[in-house]
Amino acid sequence: MNLEDEEEENNQKYSDEHKNWPELMQRLKELWGSNIESMMESSLKIMATLFSFVSDEFKNFKNDLYAIFKSGMESESLDIKLASIEALSSWVSIIDYKTCKQYEDLVPLIMNTTLIVLDKSEDKGVDCLSSIVDLVESEPKFFKKNFDYLFQSMKKICSAKDLSVDGIKQMAIQIIVSMIERLPTIFKENHNLIKDFLEMTFAYMIESTEDVTPEWINPKEGFLEDILDDSDNAGVKFSCHIIDRLICWVGVNPTLVILSTMVQTMMGSPNWRFKFAALMALSQVGEYVGELEELGPIVALVIKFLNDDHPKIRFAACHVIGQLSDDCEPHFQSKYHQDVIPALLGKLNDEAPRVLSHALAALTNFLEGMPKDYVKEYLELVLNELFPFTQKGISIVRENALSAIAAAAEAAGPFYAPYFDKTVPIIYNVLKTHTQPEYKQLRGQCIECITLMGYSAGKEQFKKYAQDIIEILAEIQKNDISSDSLDPQRCYLLSGWQRICMIMEEDFVPYLELVLPNLFKIVEQVLTTKATKKEAEEESQFSLADKRKKPIDHIRESSKKNNNTFEYEEVDIAITMIRVFITELNKHYINYLKPTMDLVLRALVYPMSDKIRKTAAICLPGLLLVVKNSNHPNKQELKLTLGQAYLATLWLTVEKESDAETILKFVHAIKDCISILGKFMPEDEIKDTSLRILKLLSDSDLRKLENENYKKVEDCEKEEIEILNDDNDQEEELHVGIAELIGMLFKTHKELTLPLVETLFTHVLSKVLQPGLSDKMHKFGLCLIDDMIEYLGIELIPNQWPLISEALLKYVTDKTWFVRQAAAYGIGILALKGKELFTDIAQICLVKLFEALAIPKTNEKDFHYGFTKDNIVAAIGKIIQSIGMKLDVSELIPKWVDQLPIKYDIVEGKKQHEFMLDIILKWNAALVLGPNGEKLPKIVTLYVTIIDTKMSNDNIAKKFAQFLKALIAEDNTREILQNACKPLPDLQKKKIEKLLSMDTNTK
Repeated sequence: MNLEDEEEENNQKYSDEHKNWPELMQRLKELWGSNIESMMESSLKIMATLFSFVSDEFKNFKNDLYAIFKSGMESESLDIKLASIEALSSWVSIIDYKTCKQYEDLVPLIMNTTLIVLDKSEDKGVDCLSSIVDLVESEPKFFKKNFDYLFQSMKKICSAKDLSVDGIKQMAIQIIVSMIERLPTIFKENHNLIKDFLEMTFAYMIESTEDVTPEWINPKEGFLEDILDDSDNAGVKFSCHIIDRLICWVGVNPTLVILSTMVQTMMGSPNWRFKFAALMALSQVGEYVGELEELGPIVALVIKFLNDDHPKIRFAACHVIGQLSDDCEPHFQSKYHQDVIPALLGKLNDEAPRVLSHALAALTNFLEGMPKDYVKEYLELVLNELFPFTQKGISIVRENALSAIAAAAEAAGPFYAPYFDKTVPIIYNVLKTHTQPEYKQLRGQCIECITLMGYSAGKEQFKKYAQDIIEILAEIQKNDISSDSLDPQRCYLLSGWQRICMIMEEDFVPYLELVLPNLFKIVEQVLTTKATKKEAEEESQFSLADKRKKPIDHIRESSKKNNNTFEYEEVDIAITMIRVFITELNKHYINYLKPTMDLVLRALVYPMSDKIRKTAAICLPGLLLVVKNSNHPNKQELKLTLGQAYLATLWLTVEKESDAETILKFVHAIKDCISILGKFMPEDEIKDTSLRILKLLSDSDLRKLENENYKKVEDCEKEEIEILNDDNDQEEELHVGIAELIGMLFKTHKELTLPLVETLFTHVLSKVLQPGLSDKMHKFGLCLIDDMIEYLGIELIPNQWPLISEALLKYVTDKTWFVRQAAAYGIGILALKGKELFTDIAQICLVKLFEALAIPKTNEKDFHYGFTKDNIVAAIGKIIQSIGMKLDVSELIPKWVDQLPIKYDIVEGKKQHEFMLDIILKWNAALVLGPNGEKLPKIVTLYVTIIDTKMSNDNIAKKFAQFLKALIAEDNTREILQNACKPLPDLQKKKIEKLLSMDTNTK
């Protein structure tokens, strides 16, 4: 054990054994008062370490601490100055803001001390800046009163000319942008600050942009831009990211106006660095532009700069196109393809390989977001231009050419099939012959390219080459993947195997033994590796913080807690890939069930990454389906045993989670497992599960209440309120997910859930359906009601009929689409299930439903509005279906028919479209067609449009064919049909002919 670990262990031991430590502060004051520098520094370091463990011991000494911090920063000793700032940072991070205010006037001294330390020792200055970073992240309001001191100090650092330590200026800029993210109002209310900060950022970008060198123009073989390019391009990327964060948090209107003026000025500069920085800044604005037409002048300007004399200007112009393509797809591609593609193809003769490679990268981004029909138009031209680059040029050029080919193949989909046989041997040859270490990235790109080409072309074409491709991938995996986690082939292999599985389906099963051991090894290495000291501290501190931190701190801490290192990302990819195998291969995966299950269950409880836990949770229902659909001799017993084990682990884990988004993933996994298992729980287990569900709801309500209470405190900032509102919104999403879980219990265990139903009516529904609550809470309540009606029926809950009907009628005309949709769906199910009881409220339901149909679209998406309308129309149809004989349908059915077809809700669409044919064939055709058949053209057009689409099925096609044959068989209706068919396009006329020749006998 090293000295640092021993000190940490002793500190922890003291914190555990000495909960009351009255002599502690006195001893520390004695050390501080010794006037011996080493002892004074030690006293500060001891404080900094102990604050987070025994903070209560220091709360009676606030004034003493203030004096020590102030005196320490005024000391002549750099070590004491630094230790004072570190101790102050540690103290402020664990006390409440009210106490923090006592130390706010130390901010000018902190800034001045940092500048002094930095001037005399850059290494110690970096440590001071690190403590300021911690302060900004833990308690940004500490700097609000004296923000100008912070800003001017960081500005001074950024303007320094003689700093030798890399990254100091980045730290200064990062400190300001971290403040912006936490308290953007400071900048929103002072546009001069936005201008000053943009000038700081541009100055850094320009300063870090180096002259063009031969190494930049023509990078060595194996050059990896994202990993090895740590010089000028890294500083430029950092600055672009800062500009993006500034726009995101401060807002489009003030920032883009100021940025636009600065960019125009810089474009007029004779200095190429200014133009370069301006173009790179332009690359960040695409996703924030409201109308696509506003990008027209930018596109024209950038295309002009593609032919600039300076290679870095051409490079920047390519970068802008690539970023806009990524941020604004597919609309950017649809509008500007005639301008951009010829311009980029024209750059494929650029004499600078670095620029050429970036033009290829921009083309990749553009093709990735391009609609298939547009890709088809350019595909042959693009491929003819790209494939020569797979055989010539430096590695970075060849890599990006392969990436562009892969993007073209993926975007083209089945349109790529004619080119597949010609192009696969070319890519395969590159993969096979370039075995040197510097070509690892090239081989990775080949793997991506050849598997995406295969996925687009389809199984039949791919299987001709499958054996050779699989063998070479297996060879790379076995002998050519270095232990270095940065080997670029690793991730390409993972996704490549995944695509091959999706292409080959069950034919991939024999190759699983080549792939799975490596995947298991990747996951196993992380799960069995002891957490680093830093990770363990974060996990421990997060647990301790839950009891003493404010809600806003808890949310911020939660977002930082997840340690998504490269290794964790790779594990997440590996588990995701395992899930793809489980899903795609289904019952054929049965032989790998046990090792997979063991690994996934361990990943499910892995404490250091919630992303890994969430991905593992999603795997479990798929494993149950593997068992359910397999030929295992004891599959029923095995399914039940495994299902109970999975649920036990899921419940054990979810009860330790506090993040609503993570809990929701677990809730979905629990619901899906129960769905697959069916009715399997006895009464006592249902009771236990119900209690756990109710606890999830109450815990979520408690977190929401804590957030609401914190919003009322005097010092709560507007930005904090927004964060808390977002957190509460996620909690309400969790409520809706829990409602779906409860609905699955209703569906599978019916009468056993009645005690839970009673609790919900008594303690939950009566509250969440109140007018003052949020739309999502109303949806939560309505979803519970919908599932009660659908799965329990009125027979099991007859006493709740008045409350149910009242709630549905109340919210079916709600202004919010998802509330209307939930209520409309409930009315439809109530009509089908209630029958006799429903007759009494049928008329008022119909009135409300037609009122709901008349509600105009506001700011919701077309799909959401249309989906809601479909559910309202379907509810009217269900009322007709259930009690139509008791209603005056002479006006009702024509009004319902006028609202068809259903376009967005596939399930309801098929039901309603078939029901209308049943009315025609079995009830009274005139109700649909009109007394004289005047609506026949509409009906014919409707069905020839939807048949052979997702809104139809075989039954609908057969019944419509039966209807057509009935019309053609009678002289008086044959002519009406012929006239109705005259205006149809030729394709639809051919569909009519096909339907008339269909065998309409039902089985």
